[in-house]
Amino acid sequence: MRIFISADMDGITGITHPDQMFEGRPGYLAGCEAMTADVSAAIEGTLRAEPAAEFVVADGHSQGRNLFIEKLHESASLVCGPMHESVRPLSQAQGMEGCDLAFFIGYHAKAGTPGGLLAHTWAGPVIADVRLNGVSVGETGINAAVAGHWDMPLGLVSGAHDLRPEVEALECGTLFAQTKQSYGRTAALCLPAKKSRETISRTAQGAVEAMRSGGLRPYKPTLPMVMEVDTHRREQADKACRAKGTERAGERTIRVTAESTLQATLTMWEAMCRAQDEPPNWLT
Repeated sequence: MRIFISADMDGITGITHPDQMFEGRPGYLAGCEAMTADVSAAIEGTLRAEPAAEFVVADGHSQGRNLFIEKLHESASLVCGPMHESVRPLSQAQGMEGCDLAFFIGYHAKAGTPGGLLAHTWAGPVIADVRLNGVSVGETGINAAVAGHWDMPLGLVSGAHDLRPEVEALECGTLFAQTKQSYGRTAALCLPAKKSRETISRTAQGAVEAMRSGGLRPYKPTLPMVMEVDTHRREQADKACRAKGTERAGERTIRVTAESTLQATLTMWEAMCRAQDEPPNWLT
């Protein structure tokens, strides 16, 4: 069994503030340690259920250089580096193809979630909302749909409690490991580190067992896919609509219609990379 693990940082054990998440800030290295430990917990739980499992781990936060590869299990390969569409056209889902089961570790609530801890979707300064066939989704829904393109179920998502409704809305049997309870944008009640990672590990084991018993289903939105993004400002939509395959659907709305979820996501991610006011560090 080959497991794809997409790891973000916002939903990681003990993370509540940007100072823990970005290079050069005082808590960044500790944040990287925590991110690596959460991913390792998911790997350990999987191996209890499937000792021969292999892993592809995608570092899906910021510049994509946060996980300590020397501390990951020897069966885990690591996708790392910037999220620019020229090198990682699937962003957080890069490396997913060819795997059997997906885990999303350290994920967060979508843009616009009331009181959502570090809530955003894809590119916070640019994106106000993302919709798949008219349904508002966050990064969990987007990447679950990409996995569904390859008939791959999403077995596990970990993060704060405000992400749970997005996971349950997929209606695919996905298990949720709660690492903290959100109090607001940069505050949460965090589980003790040991307990949080035990929860992740136990849930990963349960996800493998659920897949074996037929309890998981791929998330497969109806095709053709209509993917829409509302930007925060008109100027951002002006830049985004220069990407081939996009159309303007409103002053701040970009639309992509495609015969596959994969193609819709590839096109829209290129558009969002173009929409940046200035190239952020995660594109370089």
